[in-house]
Amino acid sequence: MKTFYIETFGCQMNAHDSEKVVGTLLEKGYQQVARPEDAELVLYNTCSIRDKAEQKVFHRLQQFKQGPHQFFERACLGHRLRQAADEI
Repeated sequence: MKTFYIETFGCQMNAHDSEKVVGTLLEKGYQQVARPEDAELVLYNTCSIRDKAEQKVFHRLQQFKQGPHQFFERACLGHRLRQAADEI
């Protein structure tokens, strides 16, 4: 089974967007896991306005750059949600 991990940085809109992504991935047959190291696909949903949120994501990416994971980072632009789900 395909697995994913998602972590959200930013505002309530980012959290809402992450919920939509989770729903879409579950519908496509993915299983959500609690730890990024257990996931085939790691998603970071971050605020594109606040630098601190993006810096946290860059730090997380450094932690896993050696692993066999696929990474996807999305910013808080709602129209990108459907495009991202379709690309998976």
